[in-house]
Amino acid sequence: MKYILLGIIVLFFISCEENRGKNQGGILNIPEDLISYDSKDSLNLDEWKSNSLIIYTSINTSCATCLLEIKNWREIEGILKKNKVLLVPICHSKDNFELLIYLFESGELERLNFQLFLDKKNEFINSNKNLLDKTNNITVLTNVNNKILLQGSPFDSQKLMDRYIEVITKTN
Repeated sequence: MKYILLGIIVLFFISCEENRGKNQGGILNIPEDLISYDSKDSLNLDEWKSNSLIIYTSINTSCATCLLEIKNWREIEGILKKNKVLLVPICHSKDNFELLIYLFESGELERLNFQLFLDKKNEFINSNKNLLDKTNNITVLTNVNNKILLQGSPFDSQKLMDRYIEVITKTN
């Protein structure tokens, strides 16, 4: 009996891992009342539409280690811009974004070359709960119509990063 239960658990984890990064085909729900946070670049509607792909990622700004993900995105930002991929980090918080504001104001977190969006009501997470990963975050690659092409953070595994690069270069 123990072996059967163990086998079921292993199959569950394998099937979940294989589904990550595959084409999902659903439509991502984007809240209308996102607030743009202070950044170097601000997007206008024409620039938004000029990108062929969009990466939406949720970032928990109440969590110091979660904020480190911003540095990961900063490292591949040039590749994304070169391939006309718009990065849309949507921040959610339990502390009214106090940690994020403190880190920017103190200079501990450098100003960004991409725009951050604050979701004060956590609508992005709540309206896309089926897309949450094991860290309760969402990262998806979509087309301009928000059709999900890939799901999962490219920083989770090299295999998923390679898949992102493949889809991005094939689209452009």
